[in-house]
Amino acid sequence: MRHMLERWTLSELATLAGVSTETIKSFKKQGLLPPSLGNGRGANYGREHVERLKKIGGYRQLGYTLGAMRAIFENRVDHLPTPAELREAGVERGADFEKMARSETRSPLMADPNNTRTSVAEAWGRVKLFPGLELHYELGRYEVYPQAVEELREALRAILCAGMGE
Repeated sequence: MRHMLERWTLSELATLAGVSTETIKSFKKQGLLPPSLGNGRGANYGREHVERLKKIGGYRQLGYTLGAMRAIFENRVDHLPTPAELREAGVERGADFEKMARSETRSPLMADPNNTRTSVAEAWGRVKLFPGLELHYELGRYEVYPQAVEELREALRAILCAGMGE
């Protein structure tokens, strides 16, 4: 298991979060992710970057736009703002209203433990193992480490290639 203070490269962070390196660069450019720790080849990312990517994934599934997320992360609005609150904060297109309306018809089994809010989505990460094969996992429940992914790839390669006589 990796030490909590360990840092990751851009490609490791992308693998860990199940997004592309270009997506991470775009989020940084748009102010959704904090700057990397270090510059150039020495740039690396810590736990705060992983947590922010998890939040972004959750907000995307809820239907919030990148502008809405920026307002949330800048503390200009509550962590689950209404469309009216977003407009008051200057975010005109803050959410996919159809997606949010669909989320209102969610199962009562998805209520949070203290019953003050209802969870409308689960955030999932993905790791591309091979072309056409991905690992999907629930963010927050599992942590995916680049070294473990490489070990999984090797094991799967052995399993998948054994049937092909390679």
